[in-house]
Amino acid sequence: MDVEKHISLVIFNSKNNFNAVVDNWKKFINFKYFNIYFVNPFSQLDKKWIIYPHTHNRICEESSLKLGLKSMFEMVEPIGEELASARVNLQ
Repeated sequence: MDVEKHISLVIFNSKNNFNAVVDNWKKFINFKYFNIYFVNPFSQLDKKWIIYPHTHNRICEESSLKLGLKSMFEMVEPIGEELASARVNLQ
C-alpha cells in the first residue's frame, strides 16, 4: 500500500470507533497523509474533530496518547449509527 497517498476516513464520533482507532494506532501512523474525521452532525457541542495519526504520533508522547485523544473525543457528543439513523428519519 502506498503510504504517501492522501486518505481520509470519516466516521461517527462513537466510543466503538474511538477504541478502534486507538487499538489500530500503530498501523495508522505509517500513512503520512492519512486523516480521520470523527463527526456528529447533531452534536450541540462541536460537530467534528480531526486527527492525523502520523503527525500526532510525532508530537505527542505515547504514554499520553489515549488521554489526549479522549480529550478531543469529548469535545463532540458521541453518536452511533442507530441513533444517527433515528435522528435522520425524524427530520
